[in-house]
Amino acid sequence: MIRVAIIGTSGYGRVYLDIARAQAALGRLKVVAACIVNRTKHLELWNELSAQGIRCFEESATMWHEMKGQVDLTLLPTPQHTHLQYTLEALTARSHVLVEKPIATSLADAKRMAEAATTASRRLFVGFQDLYSENNWKLKRELSQGKLGEINSISFLGLWPRPASYYSRNQWAGKLNFGNQLVNDTPVSNAFAHFLNLCLFFAGRDEMTSATGLKIQAELFRANEIETFDTAALRINTDTGIPIHFFCSHASEKNFTPTIRIVTESATIVWRHEEGILVEREGREDFRKLPSGISDTRTPMLMNILSVLQGGRADICAPKTALAPLVINELLRSVRVQPVSPSRLRRIAMPEDSLVAIDGIEETLTACFESDLLPAETVTRAAPC
Repeated sequence: MIRVAIIGTSGYGRVYLDIARAQAALGRLKVVAACIVNRTKHLELWNELSAQGIRCFEESATMWHEMKGQVDLTLLPTPQHTHLQYTLEALTARSHVLVEKPIATSLADAKRMAEAATTASRRLFVGFQDLYSENNWKLKRELSQGKLGEINSISFLGLWPRPASYYSRNQWAGKLNFGNQLVNDTPVSNAFAHFLNLCLFFAGRDEMTSATGLKIQAELFRANEIETFDTAALRINTDTGIPIHFFCSHASEKNFTPTIRIVTESATIVWRHEEGILVEREGREDFRKLPSGISDTRTPMLMNILSVLQGGRADICAPKTALAPLVINELLRSVRVQPVSPSRLRRIAMPEDSLVAIDGIEETLTACFESDLLPAETVTRAAPC
C-alpha cells in the first residue's frame, strides 16, 4: 500500500487532499500525514483528519522528524516559491514527490530538485495533469513519428478573465518577488503554464522530449495593478525549428477556451482544453475526447503515479519535460512590461468584486492567433497599450 502525505490542504491543496482521500477509500493508497500550516484557521479539518488516523502537523520539518521513512509519496500543491524547500525535505526523508506546476520558479531550482531526486533514488513527478492523459500522449506519438506530417507551426490562444480578488487572494499573486524569494507569478508561468508546456511538448523532436525555446519576441502588458503582467503575446523560436505563437490574457471581459492549433503538412489539429482534440486530415475528421473537470483530470494523474511506483508503466510528466516552460519564463523576465493606457481600460463591477479589462483585447489577440502575428505587427497595429 502506497503511504501518502500532503503538504498544504487549503485552496488547490484541498483538491489534492479530496482526491487522495477518495482513492484511499477505494483501498488504493493510505493517507498517513498532512501538514496544515495554520491549525487554528483549519481546526475542523485538523480534527477530521486526526479522527481518521491521519497524523497532522503545522510544520513540515516536524512532520519529517517524526515521519521519515514512513511516507512513500508526498503531494505538494503549494505556492511555486515553496517547491524547492518542500521537495528537498521530502526527498531527504526518502519519499517520492508529486509537485504542482510550475516545478519551480527558476531553472536552477528545478535542476537542483531533479538532481536531488536522482541522488535519493526517488521519483519526482510534476503536476501538469495534461501529460497524464492518454489522448495527449497519443497525439504526441503521432506527431513525433511523422504520422500526421511535419509540423509547420503551433499556436495558442487563451482568455481567462481574472477579477481583483484573484490578485488579492494571497500575498504573492502577480508579484515578481515575495520577500527574498523569486515568485514570477504571471499568466504564462501560472494559469496558462499547462498550455505552454503542451505546445513545447508537441514540438519536441521525439516521443519523450519537448522543444527548447532558443529566442523569443514578446509583447507584455499590465492592466491590473501588479508587479508582473496579465497579458502576453509571444513568438518562440525553438530548437526544432517549429515556431510557437502564444497569446493569453487575464484582462479580458470574455472567456476564450484555451486552444492549441497545430498545422502540419497534411493535417490541422485543434486542441481545446477539457473538451477534445479534432484532427482534420484529407477531408476526414477524427475527434478525441479529453477529460474535463478537476476530478476527471487530476485523478488519472494520481493513478498513473501510483502505477509507476508499483512497478507499472504509465504516462507521466517528469522534470525534464517541466523544464521547457521555465526556459521561456526566464527569457521573459528580461522583457519590458508595457502598462496599458488608462484610456484603454474598462473597470467592470461584479457582485462583491471587480474586473479590469483591456478594451478590444479579445479581438486583438484573436486576430493575432489567426494570423500568427504579434499585436504590433497587425495591420491596425492594435497593441493594447
